[in-house]
Amino acid sequence: MKKIFLFLTLIFSINAFAFYEPNDKSFKDGFEAGLQAIALQGKIDGFQPKKIVIEKEFLLTFDIKKIPLSEALFLQLLANREGFETHLSEDFISFGSFDREIDAKDKMNYLSNKFQINLKKFKIYKNKKEIITYPFLFQKFYLDLLNQAKKDGLIVEVKIIKQNPTIKTKKEKSQTKKIKKEKIIVFKNLKAMSYSNIGDDEKNSKKFVENGLLESKDFQYEKTITTNTNEKFVKVLNKNLYFSLSDVNIKEVSK
Repeated sequence: MKKIFLFLTLIFSINAFAFYEPNDKSFKDGFEAGLQAIALQGKIDGFQPKKIVIEKEFLLTFDIKKIPLSEALFLQLLANREGFETHLSEDFISFGSFDREIDAKDKMNYLSNKFQINLKKFKIYKNKKEIITYPFLFQKFYLDLLNQAKKDGLIVEVKIIKQNPTIKTKKEKSQTKKIKKEKIIVFKNLKAMSYSNIGDDEKNSKKFVENGLLESKDFQYEKTITTNTNEKFVKVLNKNLYFSLSDVNIKEVSK
């Protein structure tokens, strides 16, 4: 009750929006305005942060980072009376989304003129997918309750959403084993002439000497070499063993 009274006092003492009702406010008027603002917050933004999906392309907002919360709440109440769909976030009040930017700008000028508020504090977001509300009732009551519970040792830690969350999903381990690929040397005929390289000089064709014919089998492929005379050889993996590319094919297989 003490916090409600303090809030009502703040609402009653607001001067920034006194022009909305030009006559002097009585205590009753201020008290009722405070009750209405609290009721509106409970109805629109609830008691804890929630995600609001933005359905249209242009979202109209008003920056409240440098104004008292009491003024922000009162502005939200007044705008709601004018038919705007309002939500309170930690940094701004939103006044609804629009299909066209020109319509958002028209409403921005209307609010600025109606309530005599700084036009520069408005911002129109394009293609903003969602916002996270930061309701006053949550901020003032629920957080204090949590802090007291921490002091009493009833809870350890509670994380509060303050901005659009980035949803991270754990990658599920694939049930199917990854299939590894490798390349093999396939003879075009039953046998092929094999070669060795002398002096580890693969660019020199004269350094390749015949080893004799070998029968076809699965030799693992390492690389293809082009010599200084444009001869092409394929090398067997990790061996000093080569075949002429004209005698073989390279095939990729599953391991």
